[in-house]
Amino acid sequence: MKAYTWAIVLLAALGTACGSDRKSITLKEGPITESMCASGLVKAEGQYQVYPTVSGNVLALLVKEGDTVKAGTA
Repeated sequence: MKAYTWAIVLLAALGTACGSDRKSITLKEGPITESMCASGLVKAEGQYQVYPTVSGNVLALLVKEGDTVKAGTA
């Protein structure tokens, strides 16, 4: 019986330890003073993979990354 009483007292103490202490804050406009650093991968929403329809070897690169090209230009 004594162990049962202690169990009830312990459960009551644990239940009140998590009380409902609520804190309130007032929002105000201002500069961001905190930052966060995280690793990850950023992809464009419309990004897709391009696969060739035939296999082969690339013999020469005729344009550089960032060059503007038009359809039909060889």
